[in-house]
Amino acid sequence: MSGWFYTTTTTTTTTTTTTTNSTVDEKRKSLSSITSQLSIMISTMNEENQNNLRIKIYAFILGTARLSGVQHWEMVNKSVTQLNKNFFINLYDSLQLIFESPKFPSDFWTFTVFQLKTILRMTRILEDVIFYLPSNVVPAATATATSTLTNNNNNSNNNNSITITNNNNNNNNNNNNNNDIGSSANTGGSGNSLINQSQFEFTQWRSFFLLTSSYLNCKDLQFESVNPAKAVFIKTRCGDVRIEMARVFERVWATVPIKERSTFIPVLIGPIVKLSISDTMDAKRVATKIFYDMLESEIIQTNGYTDLFYHTIDSLLEISTERLNRGGWPIVCRSVDGKLPFTLRSFSTFFNVKCMSLVLNKSTDAIKTKSEQFIHDINHFLYLIPSFMNDVKSGDEEEIFSSVSKLLYYLQEHKRTAHFIRFVHMTSRRHYEMGNYIEAAVTLMLHASLYQWDANKVIAQTASEYGSFPEQKESERKELLYKEILLCFNNGKAWDRAIPLVKELVHHFTMNICDMNSAATYLRQQGAFYQKINESADPVFEDYFRVGYYGKGFPSSIQNKEFIYKGNQFDRLSDFISKIQDKWPKSELLKTTEVPSQQIQDSDGQYLLITSVNISNIGETQKRHDSANAESITNKKRVPHRVQQFNARNKVNVFVYSKPFKKNATATKSQNEFEDLWVMNLYFVCENSFPCTERRCLIVERKQVEISPIENALNSIVQKNDELAARIDRHQANTQESISPLTMLLNGIIDASVNGGVSRYETFMSEDYLKQNPEYKNIAELLKSALDQQLVIVEQGLKLHSQLRPPEMAAMQDKLETFFITMKNSRQKLN
Repeated sequence: MSGWFYTTTTTTTTTTTTTTNSTVDEKRKSLSSITSQLSIMISTMNEENQNNLRIKIYAFILGTARLSGVQHWEMVNKSVTQLNKNFFINLYDSLQLIFESPKFPSDFWTFTVFQLKTILRMTRILEDVIFYLPSNVVPAATATATSTLTNNNNNSNNNNSITITNNNNNNNNNNNNNNDIGSSANTGGSGNSLINQSQFEFTQWRSFFLLTSSYLNCKDLQFESVNPAKAVFIKTRCGDVRIEMARVFERVWATVPIKERSTFIPVLIGPIVKLSISDTMDAKRVATKIFYDMLESEIIQTNGYTDLFYHTIDSLLEISTERLNRGGWPIVCRSVDGKLPFTLRSFSTFFNVKCMSLVLNKSTDAIKTKSEQFIHDINHFLYLIPSFMNDVKSGDEEEIFSSVSKLLYYLQEHKRTAHFIRFVHMTSRRHYEMGNYIEAAVTLMLHASLYQWDANKVIAQTASEYGSFPEQKESERKELLYKEILLCFNNGKAWDRAIPLVKELVHHFTMNICDMNSAATYLRQQGAFYQKINESADPVFEDYFRVGYYGKGFPSSIQNKEFIYKGNQFDRLSDFISKIQDKWPKSELLKTTEVPSQQIQDSDGQYLLITSVNISNIGETQKRHDSANAESITNKKRVPHRVQQFNARNKVNVFVYSKPFKKNATATKSQNEFEDLWVMNLYFVCENSFPCTERRCLIVERKQVEISPIENALNSIVQKNDELAARIDRHQANTQESISPLTMLLNGIIDASVNGGVSRYETFMSEDYLKQNPEYKNIAELLKSALDQQLVIVEQGLKLHSQLRPPEMAAMQDKLETFFITMKNSRQKLN
């Protein structure tokens, strides 16, 4: 390589006799001499001679490229430029193209060694030629010539003589490398200095750093993961060339002015983060130094670290999800030893305060404080992404959805829009594949919420393996997303959730852009959704279950915690318990519904606590006998039962588990069971509201509310009244529906009242009871009102029943009417 440079750039040379016993030092001196000659030659060349040298270098590279099978090498730009820097920028890019696009057979190990050696040698020569000027070289006008290099141009008769001074005492740059992570060399080697620090050429440095980082990250050099035989072959013939290239990288980086280092953040963060998980200590050390140098530079320039922080996040996301499964979650890459390449341990020595302090040991306290805050912030993110990848590896869908939901909220908070959109569609697609249509729609809403109904603003193209969107107007992007969301809601039979979105679309097309055809289309879709709601039978909603994982045998993410799970349609408690136990076959189901003892929580076993829960709201967590709450029960406007059912499923984060208990265990049991019927309501407040991006939510708060016997009686009457009123409304809207449910409901209410049902409530309205419990006076009045209201509703139901009943149910009608008269008489006696 060095001989080629010497013979192609000189017309007169001094023949040097090299004996077979020449030492390594003599070779290094020769290389240093050639490097000095090139440095002077290029700095004094005119445009034509530079072009001539460029073509010769390209010719050499072209031969190497053809050996490696790069067919498109001729497309490399060979245009002549006046600026010296462009020559080297093209050269670096050309070398990188060769290095990153090898097409020779993977078992052609000999050529791999040749390629690695060649590029490393050229990089070291170019390092001295471009970035350093030997300090022992005197100006050409006054120097004493000991040898002359003449570069002939075939298109010109002019000869340019260049006077140089050969110094046989030059030392190899590698011998002067400082391995201490806290120190940095200011020069590339002994006797070298930066050519022109006042005129910093970013593009030139960028191309060089991209070349060296591509070299260090080459898969053939990852000896820990490649074919062991190939690794031994390469190491035997050229050693661990990563060490030498890492030192070249470090020396050239030291020439970059401190204030300019932050400009490399968008370029180098990706390669540097990859180097940080390398098993080569030199590469890892250099990556650490460069990373914190860029951090220091940005803090000096902006008094912050926003640019580095966000580029680091983007790079970590790209590395962790580099290989993807288009049908679901990312595929976790594994090395030969089966370990995950992306773990918290991988970065424990990189994003570390101690490591940062070694690099920035000469920085001010203010810079160190900012750097510590950066490490704290980035470590929070580093907890999220490895957890997600580990869950993907385990294949536990519940844990994956949990970790990806946390990641989504983090990306949304920090406005990493591109990755946020990518993970939104990744999660939504997986929900859709699993039949979780409502969750898929809710997840897509996160993307749609980024946009407004602006018909003028243009949104840039978004492309990922999970969904691509062309460059389009903001309103068009939002409409496109709404169409996908409406499809999901329709498949999930959540038409009540779809209607508000359709109304938004209609408003947009009628008020913003006046597109009546589109508005009419969406109005027809809205009408279809209303029709489906009306024609559907009693909606079957999913049940919810409370699950507690107790014992240290469970993973730390769920250990000694309780969650609310959204079950599938028609899931019974026994089915759900079986599903959870199948997942944790070594677990033991607790028979109690109370939180287990500390002894169980500290044990090494696995204990499950599973109960069914009902939907509630934050208002019900207050005691019902408060006068303010009591008034609100009777004065509120009655909402149709169907509407109540749908509304109860929107934004639910409070659930209740009820169980009866005896207030005074020593008291004599009363003949009236309602007098002793106390109920304990356990309310569970979740971290998020259902529906959300996952089908389980962590319980973050618990409340206990005791329901007295009179309150329980009131609740029972009000519930029956609402149920009967809803059934009447249903039969009035559809007279063809079977009347059997109405018959059973009327019979249950009337028959219970006749058989002592009304008299059971007499105790709560007696003077003796109210004297002993004056706080229940308002509840007693509400109970009377509820009983009176029940008479009105039952009478209305009997009238409708007589109109809709078939002839064979005449006897049942007579029986109900007779018993109803008895029920009314009993109620009048209470007054």
